[in-house]
Amino acid sequence: MMRSGMRRLAPAMAIPAALLAAAPAAAQSKATGFDLEGSVRVRYEAMDGNFRPGGVENADIVLMRSLVKGTYTGRGFHLGATVQDSRAYANDLATPLGATDINALEVIELYAALDLSEKARFTIGRQLINLGSKRLIGNPSFRNDANGFTGARLDWSGAGEFTAFYVLPQQRLPSDAAAVVDNKVEWDREGIDLALWGGFYSRPLTDDVTIETYVYGLDEDDAPGHPTRNRHLITPGARLVSDGGRGRPDVELEAAYQFGHIRTGTAATAPQVDVDAWTLHAEVGYTFDDAVKPRLSAFYDIATGDDPASADYNGFDPLFGPRYGDWGPAALFGPLGRKNISSIGVQAEAKLSSRVDAQLQCRRAWLEEATDAFSFTKVRDVTGASGSDAGSQVQGRLRWWVIPGLLRSELGGGVLFKGDFFDAAPNANGYGDTHYGYSSLELTF
Repeated sequence: MMRSGMRRLAPAMAIPAALLAAAPAAAQSKATGFDLEGSVRVRYEAMDGNFRPGGVENADIVLMRSLVKGTYTGRGFHLGATVQDSRAYANDLATPLGATDINALEVIELYAALDLSEKARFTIGRQLINLGSKRLIGNPSFRNDANGFTGARLDWSGAGEFTAFYVLPQQRLPSDAAAVVDNKVEWDREGIDLALWGGFYSRPLTDDVTIETYVYGLDEDDAPGHPTRNRHLITPGARLVSDGGRGRPDVELEAAYQFGHIRTGTAATAPQVDVDAWTLHAEVGYTFDDAVKPRLSAFYDIATGDDPASADYNGFDPLFGPRYGDWGPAALFGPLGRKNISSIGVQAEAKLSSRVDAQLQCRRAWLEEATDAFSFTKVRDVTGASGSDAGSQVQGRLRWWVIPGLLRSELGGGVLFKGDFFDAAPNANGYGDTHYGYSSLELTF
């Protein structure tokens, strides 16, 4: 599988080459109001002991992401466009990846922005959105594909910062697995059947303490040939964060509640039920006053799962939040996330030099609701008889700027030490603990 995939890799090298050829133009065009930037990243991943029900026990893959962004700034307005090409090689239909990592040649940004005043800007078109901690709305950095949105956004900055938006999330195409595996090019679509809206406000309370509040809404309806659960969710939340610094502690607390209604299935006749769900992240850390700035932190995360005995739907929906920051790498790995989980852990990180940094995290995890599927694994015991012990996860990374500001290498991986739940759940595959590793090289300009 690996050898045939590498043969298919060769034609795609033309895309990174074209991006690199454009790099000198970026430096020449800045003075005229144009700017051009981009990156090319190649990552190899391997996994054994797959945690997903059924499927292959072992897999490896090559992921390539090429990105180029151009912007023009005029008097009181801005134009921008970003093209991203996310491809996979050495994979087949059995590889546990999909459109979240493979999306060939897509325009993820195409927008115009107007400065209404020195403090306010209005943006319309395709755009990326990163709000607060990015736990519920953000663009992934580790994952190969983007979270893009089409619509309108208003940003204001004064004593605090405020963002209001109404956007249509880009729904990835192609939708059939064979076309995705073959890196087929088909433009993503957006439609009124899936809309995201809301407001976000951030304000400093002191020099190092900031409070954020937000309300996000998601409205989903059936589209022709695309039945859904008709999610209509409202998610209010708040975050308090203290930045700390060398020789000082830092604290973060974020909580969100989710209500609305959802169908119990995708069939048009499925009953509609109310939603009652929530999530919490609490963390305290300390950065030592040392040259490498070592930071130790302890944290707790919880996101409710659905209890079938309840009249309401209790499963928290993580909306469009990337998982990497809190939960580690996804792609072939990624068993954990903000769904039906209760987890406590510790993390150590350090900037070993101006070019090298490292991070190591250990988590212990349980099912929040024993009758629901555990987090992102799809392993479930509807009776709850398999218990709630999901096991432990250890994951870390080492990053090195080979050429500062231009070329960076990264090594990382993780192990899921499966708990008793994976031994007893009826659809668990019995493959044993999951081991995962990756190596990547990224060129930026």
